[in-house]
Amino acid sequence: MRKLIAFLLSIICIASFNVVTVKADSFVVDANNFVTLNTQDNDKRIEEVDVSKLIPSESILSQPHDILIPGTKTEWNMVTKFLSSENLRFFNFDEETMISTTVSTMTKNGQTLVLNDTFQSATLNSVGGSLDDVKTYVNRDGNISLYTESYLPNDEIPSKSVVGGYDGRQEISNPNQHPYRMTGYLSIKYNNVPTQSGATKNRNFRGTAFLEGPNLIVTAGHCLYADVTNEDEYQDNKFNPTFPDEVIFYPAKNGVTNPYGGISITEIHIDESYYTNCNTSNDWGACTLESNIGNTVGWNGKISCYYEQNHDATIWGYPLEVNGQTQYSMWQDTDKLTALEDGELNYLIDASGGQSGAPIVVNLDSGSYVCGIHTYGSGTSYNIGTQINNFMFSFLQSFVEPPLTECLNNGVYEIRTKRQFNGLRSISTSGKTFKLMNDIDLGTSDSNPWTPIPNFYGVLNGNGYKVTNMSINTTANTGWFGLFATNAGRIENLTVTGQIIITGSGGQVIAGLITGINWSGGVINNCQSSVSAAEGNFIASTQIHENGGYTAWNFEFFAQRHSAQVGGIVGENQGTVSNCVNYSEMFGNGDIGGVVGRNFGGTINNCINRATINLWFVTNRTVGGIVGYVGSGTISNCKNEAQIACVNPSFSDDTSIFPQMGQIIGRKVSGSSYGNSWTGSVSSGALHGFYYSGNNYHNQAVYVSNGEIGLVG
Repeated sequence: MRKLIAFLLSIICIASFNVVTVKADSFVVDANNFVTLNTQDNDKRIEEVDVSKLIPSESILSQPHDILIPGTKTEWNMVTKFLSSENLRFFNFDEETMISTTVSTMTKNGQTLVLNDTFQSATLNSVGGSLDDVKTYVNRDGNISLYTESYLPNDEIPSKSVVGGYDGRQEISNPNQHPYRMTGYLSIKYNNVPTQSGATKNRNFRGTAFLEGPNLIVTAGHCLYADVTNEDEYQDNKFNPTFPDEVIFYPAKNGVTNPYGGISITEIHIDESYYTNCNTSNDWGACTLESNIGNTVGWNGKISCYYEQNHDATIWGYPLEVNGQTQYSMWQDTDKLTALEDGELNYLIDASGGQSGAPIVVNLDSGSYVCGIHTYGSGTSYNIGTQINNFMFSFLQSFVEPPLTECLNNGVYEIRTKRQFNGLRSISTSGKTFKLMNDIDLGTSDSNPWTPIPNFYGVLNGNGYKVTNMSINTTANTGWFGLFATNAGRIENLTVTGQIIITGSGGQVIAGLITGINWSGGVINNCQSSVSAAEGNFIASTQIHENGGYTAWNFEFFAQRHSAQVGGIVGENQGTVSNCVNYSEMFGNGDIGGVVGRNFGGTINNCINRATINLWFVTNRTVGGIVGYVGSGTISNCKNEAQIACVNPSFSDDTSIFPQMGQIIGRKVSGSSYGNSWTGSVSSGALHGFYYSGNNYHNQAVYVSNGEIGLVG
């Protein structure tokens, strides 16, 4: 109901058609109120009609209507209209990988529209330009926003001041300056629209749009897809939205002056919910331009899921009229954000017809960012815009940031961003080589955990860069966890930082910072870890009873289960782990190693552990500076430089505890070890009880060995 009332109010407030009063040598106005600009517009006609009047009401949406949709049940969430043809493309866009999968296409066969169900992978039109890393911003309410900086040709310095003041809209005297020149006038044309008399006429509308990539503009959805037969002589009493036949973008337009001319749109992209129901919460769309004008004038920074009440925001665009005078110049106003409801921002910023699609810009500490798209008004109470959410952010970013499949350079896939790294999930890695070109911030947390990339079969060269902020927090009882779940390829020259927390109560969990399992043939070489890899979540200052006294220990994590295999680099190794260093302090249970939790037939050589390893709750399990348990294989030329200790005070009276602890290996069933060394220590900690085995009793404080391999009596 709120949206219906808002819509009706917006209709009331839209100005009626006005005759333009201008110099005769600049404009020609005809009887239908069209205006022709005799300048760089090449005599294109621009009508005085505001496209926002085409926003449907909820009562109209409740009526049956016919639109073309795929016959397949395969999921789709976006639609592309190709303006050079009658073709539509229905596709599913994945916001993590930025890969789209085509579901169906519609083509024109003579005068018949034919819908073809297809299933093919595709990528969006990505072009060159500046690649800004995606960063995170924490709103006052604790919500996480993603943001990117604007692209400024010639290294211009962006303005960070609030623009416009608080006294209503002001005309921008020179739109051809940063940041205004990245916004433009939108001319929208529908050909041969039927009238009630049976004749047809062309209809022209206007709006505002802004650049978000070299060849991408963003505007309101109703500027790109609307029912143009819902009023006046065109009224057909049906809800039948359609795409325009022509859309032209005029960046930095200033009256009759168009410094960059008019740039035609080749493709229109809108959200599924707007295509099917014109849902105002998704009243947004994007257009692909025929040229890369963004590389000349730049494009805006953007921020997702941003809302902070009473924060100032600014809107600039091309209103139909100001103070009763028709305008073709850019105007702006600044005021407060007041509410966020159903994905729509409410604000007190002055805006009117013609400004649909204008950017809603906020100034934060690091710069200026578009947080939403102006869509319609609510009378004199407030105006409304569509908030940029994470899906929209990712979709827009895909036109700036090529997907991994488009990053091939001399036979190597170059990875620069998190989303490109995530692309390893969606393509076959076998036989392919990948290389990091930047540090990759995964930006995950306990509440937004990292999902391990399932399997890796290729070559990944970290190139000396880091993958940071990897957080795994799972209650799974079984599974493989790490940056990768499993590896059968080669991973080298990589540093990973983060944490692993596993709180399940049973089964078998295998976790390592680089990979859960390194299969036979898999190679992990010259990698480093700095992570808290453990089970449980115990944040406290705990008094540990040791040798009759008390020592304060501060733990970030602790373990409860004895069925885990946890390593700083690899959970379980069947391949080769070499030249790796672990810096991650570990608290755990099961088979725990500074480098590898458990080794079966694999080789571990030239590795170093430099972080403390602590046992908390352990029953018949192992811990080693390099590897906890060796079923078979070779461990050679490795070094432990840190302490290994039992630290739970309850161990002092527990006669069932059977930990096996060693500087290099906790327990070795078979296999070989040689050339290893240590400068660390093995501490029995709180072990004061006895273990019963048959008729034998063992003092646990004695059988914990300081040697290479843990012994048991």
